[in-house]
Amino acid sequence: MRQNNENPATFVTHLGAGPATPEVIARALAIAPILVAVDGGVAHAVATGQVPARIIGDLDSQPAALPEAFAQVPVTRIAEQDSTDFDKALRSTDCDLSVGVGFLGGRVDHELACLHSLAVHASRRVVLLSETDAVTLMPPEGRMRLPPGTRLSLFPLAPVEVTSAGVRWPLAGEVLDPLRRVGTSNETTAREVTFAVSAPCCLIIVPASEVRALVEMRLSAPPWSRDMG
Repeated sequence: MRQNNENPATFVTHLGAGPATPEVIARALAIAPILVAVDGGVAHAVATGQVPARIIGDLDSQPAALPEAFAQVPVTRIAEQDSTDFDKALRSTDCDLSVGVGFLGGRVDHELACLHSLAVHASRRVVLLSETDAVTLMPPEGRMRLPPGTRLSLFPLAPVEVTSAGVRWPLAGEVLDPLRRVGTSNETTAREVTFAVSAPCCLIIVPASEVRALVEMRLSAPPWSRDMG
């Protein structure tokens, strides 16, 4: 994840209002050091002593009083209520990588909407991180280096053909379908896992401890050419 000093990549941590421990926030910032607070995520920033580079959202759930250090933080207000705060953040941030914290766990409807946004913004490199898991949209093809025995799950948001190797239950162009067959709780058997998918609608989930491997995979793999939304 080296950043070229002549043309530095922009790695952003989007901090939402959902569950986010100081340890998870620190883990995200170690990968993506630019902090953008998303609406109620401002409260997490205040609690951990982090001053964001920017605040985004409809601002309906941020603290009433903010520390003086926040006075000069740019604010992007988006009043419409047809999309989630996370979706607003992705639309409003131009970055090479987004690590989202505070978007998994908590309310199930919010979590599902955030996972939906990964597919809607398929051309973006986005990883969601919680205390237990790291999840991203699978690119067209990719490879990951993981310790053997690592939990690895694939979850389709729509029918999709998947090929995978280096796992206990490999796939050879087989169809995963949210109403028929999913790929929960597989595990790695080799140090390198390879895969290919036919469409931008399949999530890959690994333990939070392996978030760097997930990020490395997303940065090295070819992106989807367009968004689905």
